[in-house]
Amino acid sequence: MHKDPKCRLLASAGKDGNIHIWDTIQGTVVRSLSGHTACVTSIRWGGEGLIYSGSQDRTVKVWRVSDGIICRNLVGHAHWVNTLALNTDYALRTSCFDPKTGCKRPATEEEVAVSLILF
Repeated sequence: MHKDPKCRLLASAGKDGNIHIWDTIQGTVVRSLSGHTACVTSIRWGGEGLIYSGSQDRTVKVWRVSDGIICRNLVGHAHWVNTLALNTDYALRTSCFDPKTGCKRPATEEEVAVSLILF
């Protein structure tokens, strides 16, 4: 779960791959977001009306909450996306982790440049 910065909406996600946006005052679901094909493991509010989600389907999706449209679909992860982090400018930050060695790999210059893109 993750609450929006204005504290009116709450996003929840689960094993079915869907994200639900709740009105915390009314206690009702105001929108459901479908697009992941496996368990959603991480969600974060970012920017104006955007939600970032990571999943066991090895994708990161950026959603526009107002209409449920997927603005960005980031593919290419070798493993599940377990967590997401955004900086204060809502740029998505990523890092790599090798489960065989347990080591983090430093980002290449190209990866750093891509991570600075605002979604």
